[in-house]
Amino acid sequence: MTEPMRRFGSIDNKLTDFAKKFNTQLSDGREFHRKDVEVYEERRVHWTEGEINRMILIRPYPFDETSGEHSSTWDFINVAWLNNSPSSPVPMWEKYLVYNGDFKLITAHIDDLLKKSEEILNNVKLKDLKKSIKRRSKLKPGLQ
Repeated sequence: MTEPMRRFGSIDNKLTDFAKKFNTQLSDGREFHRKDVEVYEERRVHWTEGEINRMILIRPYPFDETSGEHSSTWDFINVAWLNNSPSSPVPMWEKYLVYNGDFKLITAHIDDLLKKSEEILNNVKLKDLKKSIKRRSKLKPGLQ
């Protein structure tokens, strides 16, 4: 069993159940178009309501897409963006619930993170989506 599979094993069922509430599926990795970097482990639950795409993203922080290397710390992010946006950049919104935190922090708080994410993402409105978003320079590692 690979390290990422063990890492997510304790929360995948909860993420899958959460995805089912929104008639969607849990995705478990991201593919690249390079032979030396095929997939990195992450988890995404993505659904669309009306004009807004909504997503929970659990990913390594920081991730270097050119090398495929990532650190041992993780982000848990709520993201929303305009569905089928004709403009670029796409109007979006994001909120970090965990920033640059140990993965154990996510597993220990997964129930609360999912409950909070559902509440937050269900309340994102079109007026909340912006063409530029605040960067995370003021965030401190850990639960936000």
